[in-house]
Amino acid sequence: MSGGGSRAANFSAAVLSELQRYGFLQHATALSSVSGGSLTAAYYGLHGQTEQWSADLRTKLRANFESLLIRRSLNPYIWVQILLTDFDRSDIMREVFDMILFGRATFGEFRHSPRILINATSHSRGGVPFIFTDENFAMLGSRLDAYPISSAVMASAAYPGAFSDVTLRNYAREKSGALIYEHLYDGGINDNLGITTLLKAVDRAEEEVGLRGCFLFVIDAQPRLTEQHESVIRGPEPQALTVDPDSQPSSKLIRFLINPNALHAADVLFQRYHAYLLRDLGLNDTSSDPYQEITVARRLPLRLGSRITIPCNVWHISLARLMTPSFADYQSAIGSRVNRIPTRFTLVDSDGRTPEALQDLLYEAADLLVSKDRTAPLRQACEWFTRHGLRVNC
Repeated sequence: MSGGGSRAANFSAAVLSELQRYGFLQHATALSSVSGGSLTAAYYGLHGQTEQWSADLRTKLRANFESLLIRRSLNPYIWVQILLTDFDRSDIMREVFDMILFGRATFGEFRHSPRILINATSHSRGGVPFIFTDENFAMLGSRLDAYPISSAVMASAAYPGAFSDVTLRNYAREKSGALIYEHLYDGGINDNLGITTLLKAVDRAEEEVGLRGCFLFVIDAQPRLTEQHESVIRGPEPQALTVDPDSQPSSKLIRFLINPNALHAADVLFQRYHAYLLRDLGLNDTSSDPYQEITVARRLPLRLGSRITIPCNVWHISLARLMTPSFADYQSAIGSRVNRIPTRFTLVDSDGRTPEALQDLLYEAADLLVSKDRTAPLRQACEWFTRHGLRVNC
């Protein structure tokens, strides 16, 4: 489940709802998430066993997390905390996540299945991935079950330039009373899809328990604006990616709190690495069949778990696919609109649509991509599950 702010959180929730409708989700053993997708993954880990989890989450994800962040930031008591302690903007957003979604729940309150794997990046270890697991917390001399879910989600979503890093105390390495910390920020720097974590888990499971096969649903909320469909999204003449910030009074306050140049620079790097990762997986061409089979024969780099010898079937459910010929009938009404929703923790667009309207578009997009793709990935997925003795509603 990819990053992408509220766009990714809502799209991930919509696709999970579709996968549950067809009976795939009940067979999931793990959900791996990054940044905005982690809001949905964590909520599902807490409430997915209830009948109303999807409807409840849909209502909650309409929230303007940015507005709540700004409102709390203007509280004088918060500024006292910032000046006198190490409290920062990430802590404020963590409190917003708790207020809307998590209610101060900890990892010990997650269900046992599917396993929730929240991805961040460790600055302290030179930018390597950090996944919130019992094993990694044991290496820090700590326990994951008592750790707040909202803090892990915040670490996964700590976008450079927008938020401060999230710190974990490393008890295992402390010497002579010196305090040592693990500094974490956005997991998208390493893998904005969360798929590397799953491939490495497949690698271990194949070796340890004799895994016979795997199926990966890649929920990708990254809008990939290629030359092929750029004219559909922006019109025949290239236009600026952003509007004049001074034309929107609310943007002035956001620019005061967050450096937009840093955000744009980081966003370019995220998009480029995202393209490299898809290329390594053989999924970079959104106009081709989104249903693939990957094995060691694809010569996957070692970081992707290249020792895998069993076939892993992959269904790449991507917003960018709505801008391909397979969805020509929907490009103007849905595809171009959802691909223009910016990466922010609120649902907005340049046309002034309401959060409810944008959320409806993202849910329509999920329905189209899962149920109406002309290349029939749904049929292929149903056949795979049935062939492996797993019951689905196809």
